[in-house]
Amino acid sequence: MRDPRELNAFRLSDTLQMELYRTTDTFPADADEDLVTGLRFTAAAVSRHVLRGCGGQGDGARHSFRGAMEELDALGALVDVAEGLGYLRPDAVLELLETQTALLMQLILITQEVEEAPARVRAA
Repeated sequence: MRDPRELNAFRLSDTLQMELYRTTDTFPADADEDLVTGLRFTAAAVSRHVLRGCGGQGDGARHSFRGAMEELDALGALVDVAEGLGYLRPDAVLELLETQTALLMQLILITQEVEEAPARVRAA
């Protein structure tokens, strides 16, 4: 069990979610509502998975952190669509990608740590 406030992945997922909300607020009034909702929902799902991972152990935590990585992948595809439609400025895309990449790296490290934990217990 981890305290999410002490986990960099949690801070990054929160930052990503806030960046996405601010960014989608700048979309044109006639922007595709399904795309806006999808971006926001997917960003929130990343944070939910990270929180669940913090509260779990072993397979449950691993599953939650991997779920966060899958949602990040889906979010990247939605950002690509928004960029292709001209809804996102290049600097906003870069900022989102930087946060996504940093979060993905943290999730990979955490997942490896969770996967190695049972091996350490068995070896002891």
